[in-house]
Amino acid sequence: MGTEAEGHGTDTVVKAFHRSSGFIRARVAPLKLVASAITIGSGGSAGREGPTALIGAGVGSIYATLTHRSEEEREILLLAGMAAGLSAIFRSPIGAAFFAIEVLYSRMEFEARGLLYTMLASIVAYALNGLFVGWQPLFHFPPAPGPIPALDYAWLAVLGLASGLVATVRPLIFYRLRDLFRELPLPAALNPAIGGLLVGLIALKFPQILGGGYGWIQEAIDGHLVFKLLLVLLFLKIVAFACTVSSGGSGGVFAPTLFVGAMVGGAVASVSHLPAAMFVVLGMLTTFGAAARVPIASLLMVTEMTGGYRLLPPAGFAVLLTISCRLSCQLR
Repeated sequence: MGTEAEGHGTDTVVKAFHRSSGFIRARVAPLKLVASAITIGSGGSAGREGPTALIGAGVGSIYATLTHRSEEEREILLLAGMAAGLSAIFRSPIGAAFFAIEVLYSRMEFEARGLLYTMLASIVAYALNGLFVGWQPLFHFPPAPGPIPALDYAWLAVLGLASGLVATVRPLIFYRLRDLFRELPLPAALNPAIGGLLVGLIALKFPQILGGGYGWIQEAIDGHLVFKLLLVLLFLKIVAFACTVSSGGSGGVFAPTLFVGAMVGGAVASVSHLPAAMFVVLGMLTTFGAAARVPIASLLMVTEMTGGYRLLPPAGFAVLLTISCRLSCQLR
């Protein structure tokens, strides 16, 4: 089906922006739709967000081709399509708009010329999606009991450092397994089947790792998961996602990263005996921001997904520590 339709999708969009002037072959979007539906629908441990980003970007590229747009306009349409897809699926119009222009670079850089267009596309997609599924946030965040005590910021520091370590380890496991699958002396078409078998074996004991895991994220927010289970799911989700996508399956990285971050936050909350909801949401935010290198977009997306805007001050503190931790690990 072509290498563009494999993997989690966002990397293909980034490569198309930098190397192909925003061009994505017309067949990629429908193929990605079918491949992702099969992978995720059969229980693959992956999300739907990355494929949706690629499908939206592919639609933008197709439109640019049909209307004979310039290379610069094609790049803008590519970003607008990606932002629209993410906005609809995450219900996060502002965060998705910033994500599309921030994910393109590994450093703190933005494709500022595209922000207005990604914002417009995100808002329109969010409005259309709301007409069909409603306007409520993706996750339910309970009302906060009051201001965050100053001493609790020490535990936020622990959370930030833990999220940074996890965000560093997750891609290492992913790429190591990808290299391992590529070295297998078997036809490449069999690799996804082997990855699916490994995920199935894990799911026999821990079915929580199947799919994107949004339901279990909500369970963690509600404080219904115990410390031991949180740690087990944290590591098994990393492995299950790597087996699903690094073997050649088609699925997104966003939902698994949010799942892993939620488990990190829940584990810290369990140790500190503090409200689980706040730490789970901040764990999602910090892990996602560090793993995808989109700290600003993650601040906006996770708060929009939960409606927890009052968490922005501690979230900024935790994200700063997480990014610093990951950069330190990479330098070493």
